[in-house]
Amino acid sequence: LSTSFDSIKRWIDLLEALYFCYRIKPYSRNLKNSLRKEPKLFLYDWSLVTNPGARFENMVAGHLLKSCHAWTDCAMGEFELFYVRDKQKREVDFLVTKNDHPFALIEVKSGQTTPTSALLYFQKMLQPKFCIQVVKDEKSERSSPLRYPGVQIMSARSFLGSLV
Repeated sequence: LSTSFDSIKRWIDLLEALYFCYRIKPYSRNLKNSLRKEPKLFLYDWSLVTNPGARFENMVAGHLLKSCHAWTDCAMGEFELFYVRDKQKREVDFLVTKNDHPFALIEVKSGQTTPTSALLYFQKMLQPKFCIQVVKDEKSERSSPLRYPGVQIMSARSFLGSLV
């Protein structure tokens, strides 16, 4: 881009102040080899995202952020939204924390009906109350309690309908 890092950071700060975008930071507490910097950038108006997979992830991020704010405002606890990534490039799209403890681990996939290896890895590592893989297609929704204990496969319609 031929511009300084500070200049780009100021522009992103300005776009955040205008409610065009928001950043989700990586979760690094209690994780070895986790990334501590590099927040992910999401748009409030996810319809502007051209890639269908990224648009779907951005839409879920917007609903999760809204829910975290609502739960915190309703005095249900202190909820925050993160993503999880380590130096081995394992990544889970979202982690919701409640009072600084892992509460829900959420992976967003357009059509993959089996939990990702990163989701299973971080589920064992963080032991959240909920572990969910959100899929776009309603026909793909199913639960595998014996093969993948503690992991729920949910359609976007069911998942987003269960939020605030």
